[in-house]
Amino acid sequence: MGHPYRPNPSTPHSRPNPHAFTLVELLVVVSIIALLIAILLPALGRAREMAKTTVNLANLKGLGFGVAMYQFENDGYFFVHEGNYNAPGTFSDDTKISGTFSDTADLEAAGMSNADATKSRRAHWPDYVYEYASSPKFYKSPMLSSVELANFTVNFVKPGVYTKHKWGGYGYNFQFMGRAWSSTAPAYRAKMDRDVLKPSTTIVIADSAGSRKGAAPPGGLMSNSYVVDPPLYTITTGAQTGKYYQGVNAANSDDDLATVALGSSDWKWRCFPAPRNLGKAGFVFADGHAETKTLKEIDDFNGDGIYDNGYWNGTGDCAPTPR
Repeated sequence: MGHPYRPNPSTPHSRPNPHAFTLVELLVVVSIIALLIAILLPALGRAREMAKTTVNLANLKGLGFGVAMYQFENDGYFFVHEGNYNAPGTFSDDTKISGTFSDTADLEAAGMSNADATKSRRAHWPDYVYEYASSPKFYKSPMLSSVELANFTVNFVKPGVYTKHKWGGYGYNFQFMGRAWSSTAPAYRAKMDRDVLKPSTTIVIADSAGSRKGAAPPGGLMSNSYVVDPPLYTITTGAQTGKYYQGVNAANSDDDLATVALGSSDWKWRCFPAPRNLGKAGFVFADGHAETKTLKEIDDFNGDGIYDNGYWNGTGDCAPTPR
């Protein structure tokens, strides 16, 4: 029996456990944890973006190797933007690139019918480069969102990878480097030392945001991400049309070059370089190297604050009018 004047520890009047946390202390701990999470999450998010940027630049460097090897083995010529792979026999375009392929085995492996083998499929620039840079991962940007993956990815038609891999997010400077699809202008392929006089500052491939086709997302999101366009249209090469570029005329464009600030991505028609790499876009240049630059840098070669095609036209020509 306990002492009559000593409280029984088992009674409701016993002293609180000196080792227990009070409510105030628990709230302080929870607050500290919440504060740490709030501080660390942005840093973790930035670290993830930096990791993606590193992978993206590695992809572009791989493509740069393919670009260099292609033009080295093709007498200094660069590839075209689009040609036709006419199954089951020929892969051709207006530039007379040699090559005869068949995709019958690829179709059978994919469980597709023979009827599919007779359809004409349009080839794009990766189908030309793949022989020289044959890792499929090089051709799909790790920076694409789920919406962009749905809109930006295209099947290879190159035999051996047809139906097996897709590519997307990287565009070709077809206006100055090579195009073959237009019925209104002759086929064109740039040649090293003839058309490309400054290879280390001439864009070949870049992160592409595609074109909004005059409409704001999501209705205008997005198309044609397999090309990337200069700020000014071209007169002598490429599509030789102003429809997809700024400052042409009211009939062809809703954009006014004077209303879009240098470095802005607010273009309605242009397939502009996508600044997915922490505010910069990734670029492959004609000498094969890759680096990131801002839109303001890439659209103003001489830094005078005026749009020019100096990084795009192979010569560093900074005239403020189309050439």
